[in-house]
Amino acid sequence: MFCEKCGKEISNDSKFCPNCGQSIKSYCNNTQPKENANIMSPNQTQYVSITSNKSKITAIILCLLGFLCIGGLHRLYVGKFFSGILYLCTGGLFFIGTIIDLIHLLLGQFSDNVGQPLRR
Repeated sequence: MFCEKCGKEISNDSKFCPNCGQSIKSYCNNTQPKENANIMSPNQTQYVSITSNKSKITAIILCLLGFLCIGGLHRLYVGKFFSGILYLCTGGLFFIGTIIDLIHLLLGQFSDNVGQPLRR
């Protein structure tokens, strides 16, 4: 019998696949491996990156407008409403907050209101 998930041969009386550790009931019920199965070898790794739907370039442009005394638009854009209003009222925390945010944006360390990095 072959594991449907990893494709390795397993014994008929096994309850778990010795290679990938999956239950035989849910994954290993075929006597032949699937030919069309997307089987990864143990040394392959898939990475999933979750990013915000907000653009990094747009946030940088809005942050640069903070130097024209309308700071905080970039924070409102990414959903950080409280700090965005605070930046609007204080001139980007007297330009210091705007400079720090611009550095974070350029380094890719700025995130949206749920903590996801901005997309490129």
